[in-house]
Amino acid sequence: MGRLGSDKRLRHVLSKGIAMAATVKRTVAQVAFQLAVSLLEYQIRAKLKEKGIDPVEFEKLLRDIMQAHKTGANRSLSSSTSMTVASALKELGVPVNATPAEIKTKFKGLVLENHTDQTKNPATEVKLRKVIEAYNTLKDAGRVR
Repeated sequence: MGRLGSDKRLRHVLSKGIAMAATVKRTVAQVAFQLAVSLLEYQIRAKLKEKGIDPVEFEKLLRDIMQAHKTGANRSLSSSTSMTVASALKELGVPVNATPAEIKTKFKGLVLENHTDQTKNPATEVKLRKVIEAYNTLKDAGRVR
């Protein structure tokens, strides 16, 4: 594997570009741009796989960030998606009958454990956002003060 990936992948991307140019009347610059995007996407997916980060979760996080940026939302990304109380409790790993103090203690522990200052693993940022979303869901539901 070289910088651009395997020769097979490069041939695939190039043939895709040639097919695009032939079937749709596009300028050379448009085809070159599309090829560059395809190669970058492949390289990003390879890096995510190498680092052990789930590409699907990463794409969801990117969509949330882009949506928040597009709408100019000043609120946190964690409140932009919906989560049920049951799934929030499961995410935090607390029982259904947990007290507000137990929920808060578990939340603080998970935040410290997954905080980006504590670990350099980018996958923990996704986990941290889920934990914050779960806590905010429980807070909105009146389970935590």
